[in-house]
Amino acid sequence: MKVACIGNMNHFLYNLGRYLADNGFEVEMFLLNEFDHFVPSADLYVVDVRIKITQTTWTDFYFFDPKLPSIIQKDLNGHNFFIGCDWAPALLGLIKKKLNVMIPYGGDIYYFPFYRFRDW
Repeated sequence: MKVACIGNMNHFLYNLGRYLADNGFEVEMFLLNEFDHFVPSADLYVVDVRIKITQTTWTDFYFFDPKLPSIIQKDLNGHNFFIGCDWAPALLGLIKKKLNVMIPYGGDIYYFPFYRFRDW
């Protein structure tokens, strides 16, 4: 099974990815717009070579940019299990996929649901 771990806030998903790799799963980590201290190399002496780490460009696009879904689809091609945090559920929704596991970390519970859009 090919697992996509999307986001890495507080290193939750990288640690989970290491556990999955220990148990024989093929794991790829997709970093969103992570702060420097949330990239795997900031938390380890040696990065686990069993986990492929991909820095996405997904957050460089406006959310409704018509090019974004095809980029996400291309990056996730071949993955059949999705674990994510942060904006992962919305980003996967653009390609008509759902997370299999959501890892809440805080902002996605107390901040994101309360966004309000205004007409300026």
